Amino acid sequence: MFKKQARKWRLAKERLNISELIEKILGDTGYGAVTLARDQGEQKLANLFKLIELSRAFESGSGGFKNFVSLLKKMEISAPTEALADITGGDENTVKIMTAHQSKGLEFPVVIIADAGAKEPQTGGHAMFHQKTGMGLKYHDVKTGESYPGLFYSRAKDTRKTAEEEELKRLLYVAMTRARDRLVLSGSGSGTWARWIDGITASEHFNIDLATYREFPSIKSPQTKTTPEVAKKILIDKPSIVTKEVKKQKQHTPSLSLSVTELASFRQCPKLYYYQSVMEISAKSPSPPGTGRGIRSHTALGSQVHAFLEKIPLGEGSVDRHIVDGVEKEFYNFSSGDRKKIADNIKCVFLKAPLRTLAKPTEIKIMRETSLIIKLSEPNFSLLARGTTDILWIEGKNVTLVDYKYSEKPNHEARYFFQLKLYALGLMLSSDEVETIETSIVYLKERKNPASFMTIMKMDIADIRKQTVAVAKHIAKLLGKPEKDWPTIDASLCESYHCPFRSKCHLNNKRG
Repeated sequence: MFKKQARKWRLAKERLNISELIEKILGDTGYGAVTLARDQGEQKLANLFKLIELSRAFESGSGGFKNFVSLLKKMEISAPTEALADITGGDENTVKIMTAHQSKGLEFPVVIIADAGAKEPQTGGHAMFHQKTGMGLKYHDVKTGESYPGLFYSRAKDTRKTAEEEELKRLLYVAMTRARDRLVLSGSGSGTWARWIDGITASEHFNIDLATYREFPSIKSPQTKTTPEVAKKILIDKPSIVTKEVKKQKQHTPSLSLSVTELASFRQCPKLYYYQSVMEISAKSPSPPGTGRGIRSHTALGSQVHAFLEKIPLGEGSVDRHIVDGVEKEFYNFSSGDRKKIADNIKCVFLKAPLRTLAKPTEIKIMRETSLIIKLSEPNFSLLARGTTDILWIEGKNVTLVDYKYSEKPNHEARYFFQLKLYALGLMLSSDEVETIETSIVYLKERKNPASFMTIMKMDIADIRKQTVAVAKHIAKLLGKPEKDWPTIDASLCESYHCPFRSKCHLNNKRG
C-alpha cells in the first residue's frame, strides 16, 4: 500500500512545488492528525507547518527538491538554528517576530518594522524571464568580453521590476497597518521602503517622533540602573509571579488543524467526517456510466482532469485548440470516444461565465492551485484550516474564485458553497485590498448551466468566521468519542448526496 502511494508522490513531484508536495503527503496520510494526538502534539504540528513555510522560502530562491532534502539532512545533523514554531496564537503577552507575509490578518498594539532601509537584492544574470514577456538573454561580445542586454531581456527586466515594486508596496502596507496604537520604523539606508517612507513623511503632516540610536538612554545610565531597593522588590515579588505563570501554562487551549474539505464534510454530515477523517476509510466511487477501461473511477478521472486543467494556457486565446491537443496527449490511454467527451465537456465551460473571461487574451493576473492557511483564534479555542483553490484571478480590488467539479450539477450544493466561503475567508484575511470575491462552482459535465455563483463581500466575513469556528468546535467536542455518538443525517439526504457510506452508516444505526 505504501509503495503504491509513494509511486504516486514521485509522479506528483514532477508537477508540484516542494511545499505543495509536503501538503499533499500530509493530507494523503493524515499524519497531521496523528501528530496532534501525540505528546506535545500542538507544537509538533506547528513545526510541520513551519517546515512547509521553510520549503516555500526555499522555492523562492529557485532551489530544487534534491537540494531541499540535502538542506534538511544538514539541519538534522548540525546544531539547531531554527526556533520552534510559535503556538501562542497571538493571545499571550509576548513579543512576536514574523515576516510581513506572516502578519497578514493580525493586529498588535505596537508594531516595529526593522531594517526598513535595507536594499532589495538585485536581479540580473545573463538570462531574464517573465511569464508575460518570455525569456530574454544578454549578448556576449567575444572581442570585448562585454555583455549587452537584448530587447526581450530589457522588457523582461522592466516588467519584473515593476511587479516587484508593486509587491513591495503591498507588503509595506500590510506591515504598517498591523499596528493599532503605535508604529515604529527602524533602519538606515536608501532601500525602496526607506525612500517611500521619507517621501511620504516629508510631504504630509504626521504625528511622528524621530530619534537616532544615540538619543536612546544607555542601559548604564542612572535612569535605568537597578538599585538595591528595586532588586529587593523584584526578589520579593518573584514567587507570586512564577506561581501565576505556572497556572497560566496549565490552561490548555483546544486547537484543531483541519482541511477545508474536512470542515465542509462535517458540516454536511458528521458521520461522513468520522468515516473519512477519523477512521480514514477510503470509499471508491463507482465509474460513471459509459466510460471506457481507461477510466478506473469517477474520483480518479476527476483528479486527472484537475491535473490537466492546471496545465492549459489561459488568458492567451486559442483555448479550444489547447484543450483538444492537451486531452489527446494527457488521456492517450482512453478510448477516442472518451477523449472526445472529456474535451467537449471542458470546451463547453469555457464558452460561458465565468471561465470565458480566460478563454480570450487578457492581462489580468491568473493564479492556479493557490494554497491558503486560515488561522482563527478565540480566547479558549484556535483553528488552523488549510486548503487549495483551483483557480482565481484578480481585477483591481475584485477577485474571481472558481472551483472545478468533474460532475453534473447536484441537487444539493451547500457543501461546495461552504468550501468557497472558507476560501473567500482566507483570501479576505490575507489581503486588506480585496473587497469583493465572485465565487463559482463549475460542473464540467453540465452542458446547459455549468456554473453556480455566489458573491462574498467584506461584510460577510464575520458571519463566515462564526460559522467556521462553530463547526470546528463541534468537531472538537466529538473527537475521541465512539462511532454511535457521531450524528447522522436523514437517509434520504444520504441518497441525494450519493454518499459512499450510506449503506454502512444507516445499517449501523439500525443495529444500534
